[in-house]
Amino acid sequence: MLLGGDGTTTDDPLTQMSVAFEGDYSRSEVKDIVDASLGTFDIPVNDANRRDVGDLALKLAEDTDKNEMEIIACVSATGPGEGEEYEDMTKWENYEVVAAGCGISN
Repeated sequence: MLLGGDGTTTDDPLTQMSVAFEGDYSRSEVKDIVDASLGTFDIPVNDANRRDVGDLALKLAEDTDKNEMEIIACVSATGPGEGEEYEDMTKWENYEVVAAGCGISN
């Protein structure tokens, strides 16, 4: 649980991301990018999945030279991976693979 912009604690993953992500992003900006990325992969847009996106973006940003919002925006723009190697993956596993690729791409 992180502090919200007003100094109170919050369980809202979008507010948490707007505080934790590198850069100065509003909750609304984070929501737009995160929700679009989930929609691109046909993953339900809800707080649990938003939290998973945030956790993944934080981990990838820590391991790469990209910031969290760059990674999430790349995932949204790239879309689901296609081909035999993706056939047996869940939507979330596909998201994770594409996100990892976004973290290391130039």
